[in-house]
Amino acid sequence: MRTDRPHPRGAGLPPAPGPPARSPLTELATLVDAGVLRPVLDRVFERDATGEALSYVQEGRAKAGKVVLVASWSPRQ
Repeated sequence: MRTDRPHPRGAGLPPAPGPPARSPLTELATLVDAGVLRPVLDRVFERDATGEALSYVQEGRAKAGKVVLVASWSPRQ
């Protein structure tokens, strides 16, 4: 069997790239905006309650979803 023959055109090459794919984050945002997905938050803590939030998660009390820390923010005057 000869192995020095050229391969048929394109054999073994990956497919040509198509249009750029949407990022997974963009896809999730689209689904949330459309109401198809709804984020589930177990509890929201202020940033200064980080220790309490960590204890809440480590003790297994966060059952329904994610715990979120919120940083206080105000625009610059």
